[in-house]
Amino acid sequence: MAKKYRKIDPRIWNDEKFYSASLSCQHLFLFILTHPQMTPVGAMRTSPGGIEDELDWEQKGFPQPFREAFKEGLQKRFWEYDKTAKFLGVPNFTRYNPPDNPNVLKSWVGCWNDLPECDLKNKLYQRLKELAEGLGEGFYKGFAEGFPQTFGETGAGEGAGSTASAGSAEKAESDPDEPGWLVAGREANPKLSDEQIRGAWGKFKAHKNSRQPNPRFQWLKWIQNEFDGPPPRRRAPGRSTGTKSSDEFWSAFEASREARA
Repeated sequence: MAKKYRKIDPRIWNDEKFYSASLSCQHLFLFILTHPQMTPVGAMRTSPGGIEDELDWEQKGFPQPFREAFKEGLQKRFWEYDKTAKFLGVPNFTRYNPPDNPNVLKSWVGCWNDLPECDLKNKLYQRLKELAEGLGEGFYKGFAEGFPQTFGETGAGEGAGSTASAGSAEKAESDPDEPGWLVAGREANPKLSDEQIRGAWGKFKAHKNSRQPNPRFQWLKWIQNEFDGPPPRRRAPGRSTGTKSSDEFWSAFEASREARA
């Protein structure tokens, strides 16, 4: 189901790519952004011919032919289009229309299943994944709980294309034997030898942190703490630790004894 309300930042008129575009291209972009069939993930199934008919382009006398306006939008990356799958997406759509909470993000899988399978859909999956990671652990968990229903299984027929691609992406994030993780660990703590990194990797795989949301982040934090130790905890200003040094103890003891004398 298409989202009823959309957010369009008024600063779009200050964007050089937008204000330098032709009036026909600007009009077309605003129409796509607010199209009734545009989904919350920023993509829909349509065709240039269908959009042209909806706008009644020729009859309304737009100053530029539709094909030129559509091509201009592609060149400026306002939208992207797969001719075979009839998939049209707006790359920056979710940047200005992020989910309000993790449950909303999880619910997006409903409209996701209605989008045709293609490489552009696979790229959109990665953008949504990065969006969830950037919004925080709760959103990433919502994404992981909702979207594996589509991408966590393998099979033939409808859905197999995105399943294979996104499944590979998930494997790269969570496979304990993924070499890229060892490289990331070496970059996070260059002082360590390969043997030390592999040893830390073995401990991490057996620890519950490896099964937490965003495991790659957990691994990088682990490799830092494994040899450098966790960062020191900050004590609240003016808060006492409850212990005294030896000199402080004996000074207090002598003062107390003199007071009783």
